[in-house]
Amino acid sequence: MFYAEISQLYAPTAGVIEGSHYVSIRPAQGEINELTLDVPRGATITDVIDPSKPAEAKSNKSGGSLVSLWRFDPDTRKLRISLHPAQSRPFALLIRSQAPRARYPLNKPWV
Repeated sequence: MFYAEISQLYAPTAGVIEGSHYVSIRPAQGEINELTLDVPRGATITDVIDPSKPAEAKSNKSGGSLVSLWRFDPDTRKLRISLHPAQSRPFALLIRSQAPRARYPLNKPWV
């Protein structure tokens, strides 16, 4: 059993909307070694990061990241995140996504 809170930030860029999703998890009982999240239609997961690690540790595989493996299945719209070691204390994950967007309507010329 655990509690989760999600904070999201979206930034429109050329052709896609970039999403950053900060997921805070507080275990209430036991340990968590895997999470499965439902991803909305149209979004694609591009990265799952342990935000408590500095940027240098993320590029170095020996950095000891909480996220041992993640996999996004576009057919079932499920994101599976494996954690190592299993967590019994509060932790957070940063999930990055992209969703295609239509072009801006240009009905009037710029003045």
